[in-house]
Amino acid sequence: MKSRITLSHIAEVCGVSKAAVSYALRGCDQVSVKLTKAIQQKASDLGYIPSRTARLLNGHTSPRLGIVLSLPGVPMESQILQALEAVCRETGFEAVVRYHYWHAPTECHILQSLLDEGVTGLVMVPAHLGTTAELVRLQKAGLSAPIVTVGLLHHRGEELITYLGNFAPDYQSVAPLCLKHVAEAGHQNIAVLFQGPYTNSGGAASLAQSFLSTASHQGNLRIEMFYLDDTSSAIRQKILQGVPCALEDVWKTDNQLAEHFLNHPFEATVAITSDDLTALSLLRACHDRSIKVPQDLSIFSMGGSWACRMAPLSITHVEPNIEGIATRIISMFLANTSSDHEEVAYPLSIVEGETLISRDSKNSTRILEKTISTTMFHGRSPHQHLQYYETSS
Repeated sequence: MKSRITLSHIAEVCGVSKAAVSYALRGCDQVSVKLTKAIQQKASDLGYIPSRTARLLNGHTSPRLGIVLSLPGVPMESQILQALEAVCRETGFEAVVRYHYWHAPTECHILQSLLDEGVTGLVMVPAHLGTTAELVRLQKAGLSAPIVTVGLLHHRGEELITYLGNFAPDYQSVAPLCLKHVAEAGHQNIAVLFQGPYTNSGGAASLAQSFLSTASHQGNLRIEMFYLDDTSSAIRQKILQGVPCALEDVWKTDNQLAEHFLNHPFEATVAITSDDLTALSLLRACHDRSIKVPQDLSIFSMGGSWACRMAPLSITHVEPNIEGIATRIISMFLANTSSDHEEVAYPLSIVEGETLISRDSKNSTRILEKTISTTMFHGRSPHQHLQYYETSS
């Protein structure tokens, strides 16, 4: 990938300070006319492209940040959006929110229109499978902006010169701690629930493989995977048919998955779900069948949001540091588009804390919070991992 030309590159070639380059490119009188022309000419020769956001910030105009989500009302996405909007207000960004409803043509139209409108950055929460190809097409057509994705487990942005990176759980670190926790609570038969086949690529595959790999080293644990194939998943059928989805389709799919698990002969004592909506659907299905949670079955959500905290004290969940992630995302855009226009260093890994809130012991009044520090962000070097640790409070 061709490196972006920064002020540091121009300063090194011209033999001047970075501040002098910044003054010259902005036409400030702190630099002589002769030097200004020389620096501007060299910047043009090197292919330097000024940041649109930098120009806006310098001109005291609020830059617009496009935030693209899947569906209104999804708890985790809503929580991320709320945090992003709060940080945008603090930093002078205007948040422009759009939803693609898991419909590829709608998402393509949204991306085209946001870039046409001149947004100075894009946050995809989560990114649709066809996102990268569409962004590459738009980039080749001359439309581009800095991009951050959230929840895209497999890094597909390497083709994008404006791709900053991706925030996603590091399941390789979290899975061992979660299994350690459920084992300490006395569980041996563990069910893991996903909306789609865990043999496919994506988050389900990453999480399933991490659990299976960890359990293979602990002979006393039995893990059974539960998922819906494309023919039985309500939301997958709509996606494959090219029909926009609604939140009701997500609930319907989660209810189907809960019934599939509860009708299976595998006698699990704990069910680990990939997200909070699946956990809440399972909680309701257990209530309908008079199954006591957590006395008869413990429920453990890997994607806990405020919805899990608002539920009765029966869902154990891993709660990411949403405010920390939102702050980090906006900081990246500011660093990438500041007046100094300094390039973000790669490879980049950022640690954001997660909290495991335990409510799955047989004594439902016992609540233990464990802070799990995991790698929550990867830049263009997705295989670099930081060490994780565990503390209790």
